[in-house]
Amino acid sequence: MVRIRAFKYVLGIPLAVVLLGFGISLFGNSEAFETGGVIFVGGFALQALLSLSLACPTCGKSPYAIGPHLGPLSFIGKPWPDKFCSKCGHQFF
Repeated sequence: MVRIRAFKYVLGIPLAVVLLGFGISLFGNSEAFETGGVIFVGGFALQALLSLSLACPTCGKSPYAIGPHLGPLSFIGKPWPDKFCSKCGHQFF
């Protein structure tokens, strides 16, 4: 298995995008509000994509999922990944 050294930082990008979009929409004019909204929604879409596409190689649980859920329930999760799999104990990074 290939381990990414900056795994935690790469998986934190969607949260940074969401916060960037929120900041732009909060502190800008009406055009910035629309642009910030698009960036905000894009961050959530990126989070959903990562949440559904990344999985533990041992048991298949997403590092974003809360608890030992698999499949569509892993879509509802948290914005930061786990360091260890809560189901089998595999180290993600």
